[in-house]
Amino acid sequence: MEIGIVGPGGTRDLLIKQPTGFGTGGFYIRDDSVTYYIDPGPGAVLKINRQHPDLQIDKIICSHFHLDHYGDLLATIEYSTNLERKVDLISTDDVYRYIDQYHKKFINYINYKNFKNTFPIDHGIDGFGIYLEDLGVYYTSDGKFHNRLLNVQADILIANIAVIEPTSIKHMSLQDLKKFIDMITPKHVIISHYSIYLLKRLDMLMSELISSYPDIKFYTAKEGDRYVF
Repeated sequence: MEIGIVGPGGTRDLLIKQPTGFGTGGFYIRDDSVTYYIDPGPGAVLKINRQHPDLQIDKIICSHFHLDHYGDLLATIEYSTNLERKVDLISTDDVYRYIDQYHKKFINYINYKNFKNTFPIDHGIDGFGIYLEDLGVYYTSDGKFHNRLLNVQADILIANIAVIEPTSIKHMSLQDLKKFIDMITPKHVIISHYSIYLLKRLDMLMSELISSYPDIKFYTAKEGDRYVF
């Protein structure tokens, strides 16, 4: 299985500035049978063509209706289908309503509540995270830890963390991330969805995580990174 980071940026500061290595775009997960593209934010298709021109997408997951997660969705639908076939889109009704009738012809829409192993996020908007059971990957999406999460064990955790200390804004903090790790007990944790604030403290964050969980392998996602498990 391969996980490829197209653009790990989150929050408006990195979306607007698209700094080298940390702009938006989402990521993909693929094995021999299926390729998921997750949260195609602005820049996704341009970066796919630069980084992974052979990428064949089968399913698109768009976790919620925030620009850094859906901004390149229509272009990604065209890229995935070449306007000749359909792909599955697992998302929210907010995202589906945004799609024009022309592009709807090239998707099979599945509301996340009807898709296996999804769970709501606490982010002030209808949205979800997902556990891809066949691949052993748990994706938190955005938001705080809460009591309606899917409580399973997974080998790989992909965590969207934007801040260190908890704030009034519903973004994942270090405290929330530790709760996710304690619940899921992963072997590997990929840190993604940065803010400029978090980037300035990334070394401190990683030092704290490595010292707290010495048996877990941590990765700081950057554009173009590929992880093979």
